[in-house]
Amino acid sequence: MAWSLAALAAIALAAVLLHAPGNQTAVGVDVLSILPPDQTALGRGDAPQISPDGRIVAFAATDRAGRTGLYVRSRDSLTARLLLGTVDATMPFWSPDSRPVGFFAQGQLKIIALTGGPPHAIVPFRRAAQRHLEP
Repeated sequence: MAWSLAALAAIALAAVLLHAPGNQTAVGVDVLSILPPDQTALGRGDAPQISPDGRIVAFAATDRAGRTGLYVRSRDSLTARLLLGTVDATMPFWSPDSRPVGFFAQGQLKIIALTGGPPHAIVPFRRAAQRHLEP
């Protein structure tokens, strides 16, 4: 009986401590709106991708001439910039350190640094997909 009362007292104490006003944290809502640059539209089926550090958004957008490119935008900005050399980019994704962005274009898996420079082809996508599907 004494052990039961001690266990109940410990549970009650833990409940009081967990619900004390000083231990509660405010939960906020984070809203993000992605509007493509003027004269472009978001790629169909390509969801915008937020970097692992939560600071930058990458997305594919197509201009009126039908050219698709990869755009990045800081979450604290309303202006997106085109990453040069990302013609036909689709399905962007981030590296774990939020520095380069990976994407698929022209039958290849490519990466590009946010700081600039040309994209680098990692592997032909068709060959990689075939290897993945082979037994």
